[in-house]
Amino acid sequence: MKTEKLKRRIAYCGLLLILSINSIFARDITVDTSWLLKNINNKELIIIDTRSLEDFKAAHIKGAINLPTNDTFRDDNPKYLIKKSMQLEEMLQGVGVSNSLEVILYDNGDLLNSSRLFWILEFLGHEKVGIYVDGLKSWREKKHPIESGYGTNRIGDFKISINSNKIATLKMVKLAIKNEEIAILDGRDVSHYDGSKSITALKGHIPTALSFPAKSYFKNNELISNDKIEKKFKSVVTKKQIITYCNKGKQSSLLYFLLRKLGYSKVRHYDGSWPEWSTLEVGLVEL
Repeated sequence: MKTEKLKRRIAYCGLLLILSINSIFARDITVDTSWLLKNINNKELIIIDTRSLEDFKAAHIKGAINLPTNDTFRDDNPKYLIKKSMQLEEMLQGVGVSNSLEVILYDNGDLLNSSRLFWILEFLGHEKVGIYVDGLKSWREKKHPIESGYGTNRIGDFKISINSNKIATLKMVKLAIKNEEIAILDGRDVSHYDGSKSITALKGHIPTALSFPAKSYFKNNELISNDKIEKKFKSVVTKKQIITYCNKGKQSSLLYFLLRKLGYSKVRHYDGSWPEWSTLEVGLVEL
């Protein structure tokens, strides 16, 4: 009898352990340096460096593999959009991504590249993705294990399952500007929002869009605290839906990630962003 009780107790503890592993990002989709050090050799984890191949070869976190975020953009026009889903699936499999593995992304610490790939993975249906927010700069300063060269890729079996709730189309944005329950956030610098500058012939911003510059979430090159992030988003998190956009998807993906970090799930990224919107009539732009 005692043996049976002991077996049941061990099984129960094992179940709790499995659940804790499977829900590693249930409370927070970020990991810190201490966690990454403890799990760096975990075979159920894949660490992805989202910087350029050149930067990766110079130095990267031990055991990391490289998938430059810039490689996820289309080679043909419109080049500001992500590649087709099957191309992305093949690309992710080629660096070892599987649906069962935890995926940790990092960059230099500005979170632009890692946030972009974070959004892509969530859009493609991966449910175990997070970001090491301190980035390589902090990792190196603390003298943690570093490698150079190409690294060693493994082959993954990731299968996409498109989550359409993560993306906003042009049609959705057109409808959103007439809906007070939807907030449109512009992640570009203020100079682009107010029309002083523009990467296209047309200047200004999407009507009703609010200015939420991505760089305002950093101080001295470090991400501000959760409390300060919450205060910045306080005016919009009561909305039924939030849509983010910028110039090429990185700044708006950062806003997407930060909202997800706060636990807000009803957020979409408009991948066409300003390059697509600026091809419309002047009447659909505000200054």
